[in-house]
Amino acid sequence: MIFDGAIGYGKGTPDLVREVGGVTTRAGYQAERYTIRTGLTGNYRRGDSQVFTINPRVDLLYSENRLGAYTDSDGGIGTGETLRLARVSLGPKLEWRLGRGRLTGTLQLDWSRDNLGDDGQSAETVSAATRWRMFAPLGPGLVDLQIGIDGVGRSGYRSTTSALSYKVEF
Repeated sequence: MIFDGAIGYGKGTPDLVREVGGVTTRAGYQAERYTIRTGLTGNYRRGDSQVFTINPRVDLLYSENRLGAYTDSDGGIGTGETLRLARVSLGPKLEWRLGRGRLTGTLQLDWSRDNLGDDGQSAETVSAATRWRMFAPLGPGLVDLQIGIDGVGRSGYRSTTSALSYKVEF
């Protein structure tokens, strides 16, 4: 098992510039952001020549972005807000090797919750994805076939991909 993680923090005073109806207003505000990310990956092999490998994985992410209140150059007041994101991803990577051939695949389930500000509005998404790739010997080269489906579930999008190529090493 492999554990990895990262913690990030940032603070700044970005400038906000708005132009409405030919009038430009400017304001500076305080911004603060931190992110925590952790992951756990396993590695299980079966067979003398690593015929079958499974890599289970779990990732956790939490991010918070705090924007301070400000008064712009025309006296307009902007209220501060806090934006939050939480995400959990899990799923294994599978690999089978047969001579020069190989089949790899991933199954992934993602859950995320976005808090769109202090007003309590939030959005939640749940999606699943799978990607498969096969290398098969054919003559002097390898056929490379890739298939993927992304965004299955309550994610607001869906993507299907495929690719076929032939590779010859010189």
